Amino acid sequence: MDSVPSGPLLRSCTAENGKIRMTFAHADGLTMKEDAAMSFYLAGQDGVFHPAAHVVIEGDSVLADAPEVPNPRTVCYAWSDNPVSSLYNAAGLPASSFRADAG
Repeated sequence: MDSVPSGPLLRSCTAENGKIRMTFAHADGLTMKEDAAMSFYLAGQDGVFHPAAHVVIEGDSVLADAPEVPNPRTVCYAWSDNPVSSLYNAAGLPASSFRADAG
């Protein structure tokens, strides 16, 4: 029986047509619980974060956007004093909190 060493771990982050794509390791069966959008925040060049309006899983990646951030550069996930974890893999393990700049 194969065991999974952790929940989804951010591998890369890229800007893509007004959205930000996050690709994960340990992402087999990537799924969102609760309201995933409230776990993700995006910022543009000004550094002001806004909650994601749309969050979609595409294979081992997540695509997020916010209308207030037409050119996202930075994303945060579960980055607060009382974070909401909404991203899990098939083993039921949650993704770790992160803050990343699009490369």
